Amino acid sequence: MTGKALLVAYGGGHITMMAPVIAALQKRGVDCTVMALTTGYRKALQLGLQPLGYRDFSTLIPDADRVLAWGRALLGKNSHPDVSTEESLWYLGVNFAEWVAQMGEARAWAHYHEHGRRAFYPVSFMWRVLRSVWPDVVITTNTPRSEGAAIEAALGLGIPCLSMVDLPVQPSDPFCQRKCYADRVTAPSDAVMRSLLRAGLPPDRLVVTGNPAFDTLRSPEAREGALAYRRARGWEGKRVILYAGHGEEMPGTPAEWQGVGFGTLVQQWLRDWVASHADDALIVRYHPSESHLYPLLPPHPRMARSEPSVEPLHPVLLASDIVVVQTSTVGLEAALAARRVLCLTFAASVKQASYNYPGLGLAEAADSFEDLAHRLAVLGSSPTVDPADYYVGESAQRVAEEVMTLMHIGAADPPPQR
Repeated sequence: MTGKALLVAYGGGHITMMAPVIAALQKRGVDCTVMALTTGYRKALQLGLQPLGYRDFSTLIPDADRVLAWGRALLGKNSHPDVSTEESLWYLGVNFAEWVAQMGEARAWAHYHEHGRRAFYPVSFMWRVLRSVWPDVVITTNTPRSEGAAIEAALGLGIPCLSMVDLPVQPSDPFCQRKCYADRVTAPSDAVMRSLLRAGLPPDRLVVTGNPAFDTLRSPEAREGALAYRRARGWEGKRVILYAGHGEEMPGTPAEWQGVGFGTLVQQWLRDWVASHADDALIVRYHPSESHLYPLLPPHPRMARSEPSVEPLHPVLLASDIVVVQTSTVGLEAALAARRVLCLTFAASVKQASYNYPGLGLAEAADSFEDLAHRLAVLGSSPTVDPADYYVGESAQRVAEEVMTLMHIGAADPPPQR
C-alpha cells in the first residue's frame, strides 16, 4: 500500500461521487476507509464498498449510555428506512453530546429545537476518529456537518485534506461562508472555480477536476441500462419525462408546499399531463434522503417511480428526454447528457438558491404550472454545454491525482501508541 485515505460522505449522491475516486485510489495502492453516513451507508453497500458508520467508532465515545439515551430521545422523526436504528442512535446521540459538552444540556435542547440536526458539527468526535484511523489524507465532499467537522479536525491534526464541490455554487452559497477549508478544494468546472475565487477561497487550494459522480454518464453500461429501462416498460418511441424532485423547506414557501407538499403536487400534475398525452411517459425520482416520505400513487403503464436506494441514477436519466428539476444536481447531469431541462423557478428553493439552472444557461425556466404546460407542449432544445468542460469520464482520475499529490506532501506524525 502507498498510503491510507479516510473518506467521509453523507447521502447517496455524495457516496456516488466518492465511489469512482475510491476505485481510482485503490488502483494506485491506497488503502481506503469509508465513513458512509446516514442514507449513504446503503448506497455504499449497493456500490460494493465496505462502509463504516458512527456505530463502528462507538468505543471512542465516552459516557456511551447517556449518548444513546440522547439518541433515543431524538430518534422520532429523525429515523429513515435506509438507516439502521443503531446507527441513528449513535449519530444523533454523539452529535447532541457535542452540544452538551459545549453549552450544557438545557441550552443544547434549545439549540436543537431552533436549528435541528442541520446544525450538527461533531469536531471532537471526528478528531477521535482521525486519531484512531490516522490516515495520510482525509477526503470529503462539500456537505457540512460531519464532513465539515472532519476537515476542521484534519487541519488541526496536520493531516492533508481535500473537499470535492458537486454543484455550480455561487459566492453566496453557505459553503463559501465557512471558517476553514481543506488543503485542496476541487471544483466541477472553471465557472465554479471563478465563483469560489470571488468568494475569497485561496487560489492555491483550488483546482478544476469535474465531478466524479458524472463520469458514468458516458459509460456503455449506463447507455445500455437506459435502453433496457425503456424496453422493459414498452416505452420505445415515447417521450419520457423525468421529474427529479426534492422537499421545500425555504422561508416563504406556501404552507401547502412545505416539506413533501410541493414534490407531491408536481408529481400529480405530471401524472395528469401524461395520462392525457398518450405519447408521453413519466419517471418520478425523489432525493435519496426523502423518497420514502412521498406517497406511492396508483400504477399506470406509462408511469414509473424510481427509488434511489435501488436504481442507479444514470440509466434512468439517460432513458429520459426531458428532465424537470428544482435545484437538484440531476439538472446539471441532465444538461451534460444533452437532455432538455425544465427548471421549476416558482419553487422557493430555486428563488432563494445561490444559483439557478436557467441563469446558467442549462435549463428553460418554467415560472408556473401553466408555463410548464406550455414548455411541454412545444419543441425545445437541449442545453449547449460541453461535457469536456466538466471532465466527464476523467474526473475521478483527476481527483485521485490531487489526492496522491497531497499524500506525497505528507501527513503529520501519527500519535504515540498507548
